[in-house]
Amino acid sequence: KQNEGIKKDFEIPQISVELDEELWIEIIKDSLKHDNLPFIPIVVNKNNHHFIEWVKMILIESQNVYIGVGFKYEVNKNFVYEYCHGEIEQNLPHNILDIIFDYCQNVMVSRIESDLDYIACGHRLLGLQSNPVISNNELSRFRPFVTNLIFE
Repeated sequence: KQNEGIKKDFEIPQISVELDEELWIEIIKDSLKHDNLPFIPIVVNKNNHHFIEWVKMILIESQNVYIGVGFKYEVNKNFVYEYCHGEIEQNLPHNILDIIFDYCQNVMVSRIESDLDYIACGHRLLGLQSNPVISNNELSRFRPFVTNLIFE
């Protein structure tokens, strides 16, 4: 579980929402248009590999609840190396390969975030106390938060 290490001394209400996939996609697309639903950078540790994920707050208006969707950059370096070495007869300098890697990044949905406290902790790990993207007080406006999303 993503939030096993976060200890809470209070009970979080369990909120389940059932949606069909088409409606879920429309809700995400609609939320992506609204700047008042922020992207929040967080530190993620997956199998001892750390990376930054950007969590977009999603409003499910019909239920007046929120949930997060995590996005991350994915670079397939093996693909780029194979292409460059197969299509180009000479080895490219590393600075040229770095530019190609930067250009070939894909943004992908990495997961659904169903724990607002996990998002808050991950954001604090960035060390942006003097100028955070969003404060804990601002995060609290995204309650109630969906704890269980079910697809019909």
